[in-house]
Amino acid sequence: MCLSDRYVYQFDYRYVSQSEKLQSGGEADEILQRATFNPEIFFYILLPPIIFHAGYSMRKKHFFENITAILMYALFGTIISTFVIGILIYGLVLLVGNLKGLKFLDALYFGAIVSATDPVTVLSIFNV
Repeated sequence: MCLSDRYVYQFDYRYVSQSEKLQSGGEADEILQRATFNPEIFFYILLPPIIFHAGYSMRKKHFFENITAILMYALFGTIISTFVIGILIYGLVLLVGNLKGLKFLDALYFGAIVSATDPVTVLSIFNV
């Protein structure tokens, strides 16, 4: 059965005609609400097993063959991103003019938080 037919299939395993939904007033939005994918389901239920499987099934040989590239991206990429974001934020503060309370070190802290792969770890290191 396709969607152009007279009946719409709901998630509670019953058939309801479209005319019944439209006549009942406002329940047509219920179909849209049930058909919308909740991103929390993806991030909390579907994504963790995918990441776990990818890490668990990774061969050590391939990982250690590419350790130089991994460390280059992880360390130097984060450091470069920290300084670029810090300099841009500090330049924006100087450009606006009335935000003189923000120091360059504060802008670098912000760059470190935004650039890090795990901001919670950075915040715990800074004891914020």
